[in-house]
Amino acid sequence: MKLKKLKFSKLYFFILCFTALNFSCEDDIREVTLYDEGETIANVSNTQLEFGESINFTSSSTKAITTDWTFEGGTPSTSINPNVTVTYNSSGTFEASLLIKYVDNTTETFSFSINVAEDPNAGPADVPCGEYGNFDIALVTDSVGADQGFITLLEEAGHTVQAVEGQYNSLTSTGANQLNNFDLVIISRSTNSVEIGGEDSALASIWATVETPVLNMNAYTARSSRLQLFNSTEVDEGGGNSLDANLPDHPVFSGITLTDNNTGAILTGSGLETVIVSDIGNGTLIASDGTKVAIVEWDANVEFYDGAIPAAGKRMFMSSTSGYMLNDVGDAILLNAVQYLVAGAIPEPCNTGGPFDVVLVTDSVADDQGFITLLEEAGHTVQAINGQFNNLDAGGANQLNNFDVVIISRNTNSVNIGGDNSALVDVWASVSTPVLNMNAYTARSSRLQLFNSTDVDEGSGNSLDANLPEHPIFTDVELTDGNTGAILFADGLHTVLVSDVGNGTLIASDGTKVAIVEWEANTEAYAGAIPASGKRMFMSSPTGYRLNETGNTIFINTVEYLGAGN
Repeated sequence: MKLKKLKFSKLYFFILCFTALNFSCEDDIREVTLYDEGETIANVSNTQLEFGESINFTSSSTKAITTDWTFEGGTPSTSINPNVTVTYNSSGTFEASLLIKYVDNTTETFSFSINVAEDPNAGPADVPCGEYGNFDIALVTDSVGADQGFITLLEEAGHTVQAVEGQYNSLTSTGANQLNNFDLVIISRSTNSVEIGGEDSALASIWATVETPVLNMNAYTARSSRLQLFNSTEVDEGGGNSLDANLPDHPVFSGITLTDNNTGAILTGSGLETVIVSDIGNGTLIASDGTKVAIVEWDANVEFYDGAIPAAGKRMFMSSTSGYMLNDVGDAILLNAVQYLVAGAIPEPCNTGGPFDVVLVTDSVADDQGFITLLEEAGHTVQAINGQFNNLDAGGANQLNNFDVVIISRNTNSVNIGGDNSALVDVWASVSTPVLNMNAYTARSSRLQLFNSTDVDEGSGNSLDANLPEHPIFTDVELTDGNTGAILFADGLHTVLVSDVGNGTLIASDGTKVAIVEWEANTEAYAGAIPASGKRMFMSSPTGYRLNETGNTIFINTVEYLGAGN
């Protein structure tokens, strides 16, 4: 009983107390905050960065149980530390974000926008077709007046040029860092070699730290006693004024007509100044003046010769004279060298529709009038003179090389085109302009040697199967199951009877026989054939103009494909 009484008494007492308290406090209500929310607090030391610069991110957020950073374009790319240092080695605009998770399991995100400048030592990743880059160039010179021709040439090509007399004489590490902000450095002949290379290796060592490509046009500074490009101290100031192209396919010769690998004169005045060496060490000889080195290049971080101090950037030596003496050919080579050193390549021609200069090789302009009209309506110019290029000689080949596309019509006598021996084949092979051959008889092994066969079929079909439906000549052509349908409104295609297109690429057939084939320049059409110096394409055709709308489209596409340098 006592136990029960005790329990009752306590319960009764609690009720009384609670009731009294409740009534006595109803007029004294207070707001009490039981929990303060966390707060995201984040800072960054800088948002406008130079390429390769590092910055500090800091989170002093309150009541956070986790901190997650994400750094787009940065290194590291993520972090869980409140404070982190991030380096940006990519240019552009990037987002840095902070995700905070609080003790009550709620989350909040905070972000920054980080802008990183372009790499000052990098050329453009991709030069647009047909367009040269616009570069920042430092011209190291002691005479701006003597070099004004170079400056004008570079500026007219779209480049910016800094040329301050003596600015980089006795180069220091600070000066080397300044040069590394340019796309290209050119050392002019109008410099004193003592100020550039010194009498010992001290200045050579500093110049070697320049990562920007350097085009050295001063033979005296290129010697072993200066910048150590060549293992020689001898210079010849009486070199020639023309170049032999030791590497005729090198980009510095892009767009320049070479005759027997010789560019002809590149100067309007006195001869090139060259270093007298018998060995260019680890360099690549691009051109000579006939007997002495004229253009040489070395890759970055390679000893120019054994024992020389390797440079941190690409180097090229190009013979020059005191002052500006270049003619049109010399100008083109210099501008090509600038483009090549910075961007690594010369831009390819754009794949456009022209307009192009087309020559039609024919014995009957009247029968080919449909082709001529079609080409002219597409905006191209056409030269067509009966028999003009029969029995082709070297003079005629040079004329053909002035056109964008050569078309050999079906309306030609194959004897006048390919002859009965290889004499005419050799001359035609020297034509570097792309040739569209629409005459099966001239394409045989007994004529221009495109196919290893002497047999022709004049009774082929009038439609094409597209063996390469993705080829540009089928642009805007509706293909059904790989077939173009009829391309002629009358007569059949004339084809060569071959089972093998050799080194060519089969683009289309008439179902069983080859109809369209292409061969790259300097490639044997088949084993033993005389390789042509320009691209070749064969397209089946009947005598005269017989194309329908589909055939017209394929024909024009083909001409423009060849004319654009594809």
